[in-house]
Amino acid sequence: MMTEILKRYIDASNAFRKAGGSHEGAIALYDLLYDLQAKTQRTKEEERILADTYTLLEYHLSAYETFLRIANTTNYKEKSKLLVLEDKAKTHKNTFCIKDVRKLKAKKKPKTLKVADFEKVKDFESECEYILSTKKVVIFNKEVEGEDFSFFINKETSLESCLDSINKYLEWLSDAKAILINYYNEHCAEYTPQADDNWYNTLEVYSGSIWVGGKEVSAHISAGDIFTSDHLLEIDFDDKEITDIGWDG
Repeated sequence: MMTEILKRYIDASNAFRKAGGSHEGAIALYDLLYDLQAKTQRTKEEERILADTYTLLEYHLSAYETFLRIANTTNYKEKSKLLVLEDKAKTHKNTFCIKDVRKLKAKKKPKTLKVADFEKVKDFESECEYILSTKKVVIFNKEVEGEDFSFFINKETSLESCLDSINKYLEWLSDAKAILINYYNEHCAEYTPQADDNWYNTLEVYSGSIWVGGKEVSAHISAGDIFTSDHLLEIDFDDKEITDIGWDG
C-alpha cells in the first residue's frame, strides 16, 4: 500500500515536471521538503524521498549526503545511483538549486551602513577599494556577501562625505526592478524570452562594485538568470540609468 508521504512526493514531482521544472512549479516540492527536514527521525523511505526531492530541486550535495546515509552499496542500482549523486555533488554542490519562489518574493530591507562597516583592501593611485567585512548588501532584492561587493572611492572624496550617497544608492539598487526589466526587454529580448516578475525574482546576484567620485556614482553587477544559466549577466549603471547589459561565458 502506498504511504501518504510517497503519494505526496509523486504528486509534487509530477506537478513540478508538468510545470517544466519552474520555480512556481516547485512549491509543493518545497512544502514536502520542509516537512521532511523538520522531522527529528526519518524512516528509510522518508530519507529516500528526501534525497529524491533534493535531486529534483538540484540540491546535489544535500541529495548525495542524504542518500549516502541509507544506500546499500552491495546493491548495484543503489551503488550506481550513489556514484552519480557524488559526481553531481562534487561539480555542482547546491549552487544552482531551484529556489522557493515564495522566499524570493519576500522584500529584503537593506541595512544602513556606517563608516566602521567598511574595510580598506587596496590603495590605488586615484582611488581606494573597500569591502564590507561583516555586513551584506541587498541588490535586486538578493543578499550579497560584503566581501563580494567592492566600493571604489576617489581619493579626493572621503568615505565620510559620500556615505549618505552610498546608502541612498544601495537602497535604490535593492529593488531596481522596473528599470531592469524594461531595459532588458528593450535591448536583450531579441535573443531571449521577455523578462517579467518571475525573471527578476529568480535572479542570482554574485558580486558587484560601486564607484564614487564627487557627486558621480556608477555600478557594475554580475548576476545569473533563468534564460542564460550558463552565462553571467553583466549589468552596468551610470547613476540610476542602465548603460549596458551583456553576457560573459
